[in-house]
Amino acid sequence: MAFWNVLPASLLVWGGGGNLRSQVDDLAVKLKQANSEILYQYVAGFDGVVEQVKYLIPKLDLMSVRLFNDVVDGKIVDIAKEGANA
Repeated sequence: MAFWNVLPASLLVWGGGGNLRSQVDDLAVKLKQANSEILYQYVAGFDGVVEQVKYLIPKLDLMSVRLFNDVVDGKIVDIAKEGANA
């Protein structure tokens, strides 16, 4: 349930004569778009780094390197599994 469904009707109008619900909806859309852009940039950056490493060390096997990996004690580990063990 959206949080504005529990607000009194008197609180659903914000300055400027706009409807608070529509403003919240607009902000939610903008937040989702921003999150998508951040994820896109993160993935593009990761892919770029992998390509650079492949160029510098062509014989290096990077098949086990994934977006959500980390290096711990010289080994590649899945961040999700690492967090679950903490």
